[in-house]
Amino acid sequence: MPFGNSIGWYAFLSLIPFILLYLIRPKPKEKMIPSLMFFMRDKGFFRHSTFLRRILHNLLFILQLLAILLLAFSLTEPYSLVDATIAAENTIIVIDASASMQTKEGSSTRFERAVDLANGHLSGKVSIVMAANIPIVLLDKGSGSEARDALSTIEARDTATNIGDAMLTAINIVEGEKGLVYVFSDFNYNEGPDPIAAKRALLASGLEVELIEVSGEAKNAGIIALDVGRLDSKATVKNFNDEPLSLALQVGTKTFTKMVAADSIETFTFETPQGITQIELKPQDDLLTDNYAYISAPDTQKTNVLLITNAEKSNIKTALQAARDIKLTVSEPPVVPAFEYDVIIIHKVDLEFMLPGFYEEIEKMVKGGRSLIITAQEKMPEWELIPVSLGKTSEESSGVVFSESSFTKHIITKHIANRYFLAEPSEELTPIATLEKGDIPLITLSKYETGNVVYYGIFDEYSTFKSSTDYPIFWNGLINYLMQREDLADYNFATGRTLIVPEQKVQTPSGSVETTRVIFDKVGKYSFDGRDVVANLLNEEESEISGDGGVKEEEAELLLGGRREKARDDFQLLIAAIAACLLLAELIYIKYRGDI
Repeated sequence: MPFGNSIGWYAFLSLIPFILLYLIRPKPKEKMIPSLMFFMRDKGFFRHSTFLRRILHNLLFILQLLAILLLAFSLTEPYSLVDATIAAENTIIVIDASASMQTKEGSSTRFERAVDLANGHLSGKVSIVMAANIPIVLLDKGSGSEARDALSTIEARDTATNIGDAMLTAINIVEGEKGLVYVFSDFNYNEGPDPIAAKRALLASGLEVELIEVSGEAKNAGIIALDVGRLDSKATVKNFNDEPLSLALQVGTKTFTKMVAADSIETFTFETPQGITQIELKPQDDLLTDNYAYISAPDTQKTNVLLITNAEKSNIKTALQAARDIKLTVSEPPVVPAFEYDVIIIHKVDLEFMLPGFYEEIEKMVKGGRSLIITAQEKMPEWELIPVSLGKTSEESSGVVFSESSFTKHIITKHIANRYFLAEPSEELTPIATLEKGDIPLITLSKYETGNVVYYGIFDEYSTFKSSTDYPIFWNGLINYLMQREDLADYNFATGRTLIVPEQKVQTPSGSVETTRVIFDKVGKYSFDGRDVVANLLNEEESEISGDGGVKEEEAELLLGGRREKARDDFQLLIAAIAACLLLAELIYIKYRGDI
């Protein structure tokens, strides 16, 4: 047994004066009484055992001796080292609120079970961290009653899981104090650091961590991907079960059915419905969140495009014909229809067949809000609508630099132009592409009253751009941009994203809220900025709810075990309390004997 105060041993020296004072007492005078003489001949036993008799037959002496011994021993501060968990001055509850925690198991969900378990661990100063795709601190060092109130109001989100970052939040909460972190999760994590790595970091910072897994076996099939096009859309579903399953996808009023093999993926293709449409996967299973998805397609009408050209073959013609949301009309001058089109493209025309009235009619249409695209050719018309000052042609090879825009963001390949006009830009235009050498404009966009004019200065037959996969995507994106049609990706979001908007009332699947941030944490429809958008889970890892979890078997011991440390168990107060009881017994004995 270790002792905390070695100087305390000197307290036992107090026994010396105690014993001396007890022995130094007046002795009675002995008188010879004949009738008692035979007692005096009893082998001297009485003299030799006087000291022992005093000790054994004097209860008061024994009580005082034991009290002094115990008090002296307590001053040595005896203690023992025992295994003990860290005292919970702070309790941090990390509760997984991701989509997979909505899995139904029996009569409750994993999330409901986690909340019930968390209510039994609310000692000390309680903090609650909700772990979805981003950690949210719901309570910072509150009371047990405040923690219970907070737990009674939280709901699981339709997002991915970032349990690791939520665990690491505990370090900032305790600010160097000791604490105990309880993590309630199915550990089906797919974002952020590994929970085991996060636990090691918490242990290193002096916190104790207990990971409590709430997952069990479950069956599921869900929508894991959704590609929304202006004309057609594709929904990808996965059967996560061990046996084949007949799955029915209901899109609005239409239903499509396929037999999906065990642990396999199938794709459903369907015509994109206009507006907001709900998609439902049947039959229902243990996780309903991924059985539903939504499509937002505000405008699916085709764009009427007129291509005026005398060329027999054209890369632009091929690219536009491949775009399913463009209705292309090709006209060969001098035979040209009425210019009632959304976009007019003048490409490789024979100027002799372009009648003066054509230019006037086209200019009138552009002033009225239509769009015009003029492509570079050997002989360019002298026309006010051309937004650049054309110089001589050059055949010096140069790289093409595209500026960032909605219809050029996909272009990552470097393209070369081997022939172009040495054009000079005006202040009113926006450059879309320039030459790497000399910053000469190749593609520009400018306004002409209420319409748009695009100058396409790349000679396709002398450029690498025409033969790349970027080419048709560029033309389709440019037409949609001129029609002011937003990318459908701006109407169909994945849950877990956040958008900053001007302060306004935002309608969400959970209700209406006045905010400057749109948090897509639920599957469904959102309304803000005068438009309707949707959010979907579409997360294969989050839909995997088989119960295998994300923690490896060899890490099971670290998963289940908490950090323990050697704690000092002091006996000083216990010994002092026993000594006090002896002193109290001494007083009672003296009172009983009649000395006080």
